[in-house]
Amino acid sequence: QEAGSAASSSSGSAASSSSGSAASSSSGSGSASSSGSNFAVVVKARVPRLETLRADALADLASHFLSTNQELAPQHRRPVSVNLTIDLPTMLGLADNPGQLAGYGPIPASLARELASDGKWKRFITDPLTGNLLDYGRQTYEPPQALVDFILARDQICRFPGCRQPGRVSDIDHAESWESGGVTSPANMGLLCRRHHRMKTHEGWLLESHADGSCTWTTPAGKKIFIPTRPADEVA
Repeated sequence: QEAGSAASSSSGSAASSSSGSAASSSSGSGSASSSGSNFAVVVKARVPRLETLRADALADLASHFLSTNQELAPQHRRPVSVNLTIDLPTMLGLADNPGQLAGYGPIPASLARELASDGKWKRFITDPLTGNLLDYGRQTYEPPQALVDFILARDQICRFPGCRQPGRVSDIDHAESWESGGVTSPANMGLLCRRHHRMKTHEGWLLESHADGSCTWTTPAGKKIFIPTRPADEVA
């Protein structure tokens, strides 16, 4: 009976021990499963943030330009300019109409002339009757139609000494060439027939154009010939 009790006790202990081990094992297994689940969550949390991706992309871009010796495109900023509008008679001193300073308003003619003669200002010289722009500075090589019409009306014929070739078949020439920095304006442009245009360009004749439309020629021998402004009532 004692043996039976001992066996029973031993069996119970073993069972209890086995059960406990099993439970412990089961619990351990559950912990492992839970730990595995937590590990997966940790992996997902370590995905790079947007800021990191941007930093990596910037580093790659910099590395590319350094390795290929390429330069980044420069920042192009439009320079600040102040615009002055003045009509041609006032610019030539033949009238005293006020100039218009952009962002300010009208200014006295004397001040407008002074500012217009300063290369740091962007000036616009207009026809007093139509308001059309006449002095285009270095903005364009080809004279716009308003300037063409003005020069045709002013010169009427070729400005070479003794030439009567009408303006409608003549060239509109830059007295100071565009390549040398000449501007597209009434003061620097005038009518030349094709023959005398070529003489000026290729045969040593020099032409100085004046603001009032007159001009001075210098021959290859150095003789100067003054051509006055064409009278307004003269018919070519």
